[in-house]
Amino acid sequence: ASMTSPRDHSADVYSDLNGETWRAMEWGSALVRLAGRVAEPRLHLPCVSVGDVGAASGALAACLAVHELSRGHVRTNHALVVSSSDGGEVGCLSLQLAPREGTRSR
Repeated sequence: ASMTSPRDHSADVYSDLNGETWRAMEWGSALVRLAGRVAEPRLHLPCVSVGDVGAASGALAACLAVHELSRGHVRTNHALVVSSSDGGEVGCLSLQLAPREGTRSR
């Protein structure tokens, strides 16, 4: 069996964190639960660039993640989009860059 380090399981995370305390607590709780199992994620906050777009934040984050994956602007070939509603529902979208024909994935 091969051993993998937490650094082998890292991703760029696109989140709807926007300064609301409950979102920050939710994110902090997730980081505590993942500690030691995955590398510290590189966090992208679209609201910093375009403002808080509300319910469209998940769609915006998915578009940004696809764009940055296709341009090679992420640490790995994985991106994770996470979004929470004011009602407590949480959604997550995992994206992975498809390997090009004749090449290995990064």
